[in-house]
Amino acid sequence: MKIQDVQWNDPEVAQLRNEQAADLGARYGFEPTLDEPEPAGLVSMLKLTTDEGEPVGCIALVDQTGVEDVFGPGLTVEMRKVFVRPAFRGNGYSYLLLDEVETIARNRGFQQIVLVSGVEQPEAVAGYRNRGYQEMEAYGFNAQFETSLFFKLPLA
Repeated sequence: MKIQDVQWNDPEVAQLRNEQAADLGARYGFEPTLDEPEPAGLVSMLKLTTDEGEPVGCIALVDQTGVEDVFGPGLTVEMRKVFVRPAFRGNGYSYLLLDEVETIARNRGFQQIVLVSGVEQPEAVAGYRNRGYQEMEAYGFNAQFETSLFFKLPLA
């Protein structure tokens, strides 16, 4: 498996992001937003591929320092677009992505990672909890949804 830091609009990553949006739409019963524009503060867009180059998954890191009061004064980065294609799930590939994200965040001086998941993503929630992510106060757009769960990982 290979992890590459690529551009947001990399064609394979764009496809993975759209698959992620469709997956969430199916789980939560909403029409997905496809082809989202690059978020302000993008730190990294990671693409996981097989050794042969087949796209497996992706994850984005977005600087959110000072964006929400709940984050506190420390340097904060948010994980977004966390996705592994269904055919590849259950093999620990999401942990490869999380390892890389945590390394990047530490190397760039971030003090915490935050993320939003949800009750219809039990496998993801279990994975975050297994990795030491702690539940936190709701924030941002997703705070309005009772199905949303919010996590943080202190990096200090």
